Amino acid sequence: MLQPKTITGDFPKENEMYISHLSGGIRKPLFRQRFLVQSGEQLIPVASKEIAYFYAEDRWTYLITKSNKRYLVDYKLKDLENMMHPDHFFRINRSYMMNRESILCLSPYLKGQLKVRVEPHVSSQIVVSRAKTPLLKQWLGS
Repeated sequence: MLQPKTITGDFPKENEMYISHLSGGIRKPLFRQRFLVQSGEQLIPVASKEIAYFYAEDRWTYLITKSNKRYLVDYKLKDLENMMHPDHFFRINRSYMMNRESILCLSPYLKGQLKVRVEPHVSSQIVVSRAKTPLLKQWLGS
């Protein structure tokens, strides 16, 4: 019968360094949990779970809360895509990034596009491009 051998030397220290190196690449990305927004002269914390959507208009980006309050934010939608958790937020077109919980329904539009109805209500039509339509359907169904 074979007897187990004891390994001596620097193996444990090397092993710890190897594990430490590997675990560094496995870290979960951190996503924004809240934004500090300005309302008049006050700064107000808004939790990410309270955000209905972001939209861009005339070089400005706005955060809309589920209670339909609008705040200016200092980020572009492109930056917000990396800051917000992809399970909760989806960039549906050039102007809007939606919270999953704010999407009420989808309806067919022109040439494979979709219209999105959200809460709080948006006066203009929100249209999803043909390229993003299958991605949005998959995201909403997951």
